[in-house]
Amino acid sequence: MASVGGCLTGKRNPVVATIYDIPIITSTTEATICGAGSGILKATASEGTIDWYDALGNLLGEGTSFTPSLPIATSTSYYVDATDDPS
Repeated sequence: MASVGGCLTGKRNPVVATIYDIPIITSTTEATICGAGSGILKATASEGTIDWYDALGNLLGEGTSFTPSLPIATSTSYYVDATDDPS
């Protein structure tokens, strides 16, 4: 498009914008690990891919469940989110 005297002239092309829902974590299940045992953390999402992270934001795993690496010496928090790539 060109501007002539402050007015736009030329051909205009339509553009389609698609809006997608943002996936959310709908539930989580905690695990308590005692001694040399293991535990499985679980999450469900409204849609998309579930990713598991440590406190520093490092990706640890993907999927609806995650088994932390052992040994865990202290109480540890893990984080989960959901992403969706509709392409």
